[in-house]
Amino acid sequence: MDSERVRIESHLTARSRAVATSSLVEGSTISVIPSLANVLIPSEKGYRCQSLQWKDHHRKLCKSYLSFTSSSSFQALASHEKLDALLLAHLLGASGSIPDISSSSNYDPSSPISVFLALLPGPDAEHEFKIPIPDLKPSVSPHIANFLYARFSNNNFAIHSHLSTVGHGVFPLASRLFNHSCYPNAAPKYLLTPNGVTMEVIALQEIPEGEEECSTWNLTDPTNTGVHLLELAKTEWNMFVSSEVTDPTAAQVARGCAEAFLHMGRKILVVFGQEGDAEGPLSEATTLQSLLES
Repeated sequence: MDSERVRIESHLTARSRAVATSSLVEGSTISVIPSLANVLIPSEKGYRCQSLQWKDHHRKLCKSYLSFTSSSSFQALASHEKLDALLLAHLLGASGSIPDISSSSNYDPSSPISVFLALLPGPDAEHEFKIPIPDLKPSVSPHIANFLYARFSNNNFAIHSHLSTVGHGVFPLASRLFNHSCYPNAAPKYLLTPNGVTMEVIALQEIPEGEEECSTWNLTDPTNTGVHLLELAKTEWNMFVSSEVTDPTAAQVARGCAEAFLHMGRKILVVFGQEGDAEGPLSEATTLQSLLES
């Protein structure tokens, strides 16, 4: 995190709030936060497993993964609970030596795992723990697993590439810093590298000094509008190409619509910037811009 761009202040109803320490322009990076653990949705398995998870923590689960996921206790879970169980398993694998949860005096409070342990538990924390855990070395007690699960069950994030969900992850500092808003001035994007997943929180608009930085943790933020406008521009471009010979007047109307939609959509996408895998909406917008200028 760039500590010069955000600071924690008290909040009347929430635990705290993050405010800008200086004026931020739209598109600027507020914070860069690595994941503590992440898990892929089933359709994204394959090469992503090797590139995003293996070096980090999947290798610690590999030997017990098949037996764990084929167990009756795992198979009895609902689909969303299976993802929770896998994310918990990866978290346990990634955490290494988990600090003594009964004491705060024997670990670094600024470390990602310590920030995670300091998060408030979810509303179901007092319920019976029913999420199975794999056979790990060294073993992890159900008490510790429950303590961790109570904190990530309402503090995990949908990881997206090109605004399509590819997995879920735990980003403790994001949970600690940013409150949710239905009208956010910031939003997370995700950088997928061979070394893991990183969240980058981007200013969606100008944020004056002292204003709270609020984010949205789903895909209903303004960036979806940019993608939708790009799709409209591509549709109008196809109409231009298909009618250029048969109906020149209609073709010119379609071209004008494509230019207008692309201008509006590209303006939004440029603010958000490149995210996820290579290529994507911003690259598509650049290609379409080149076609319209040719």
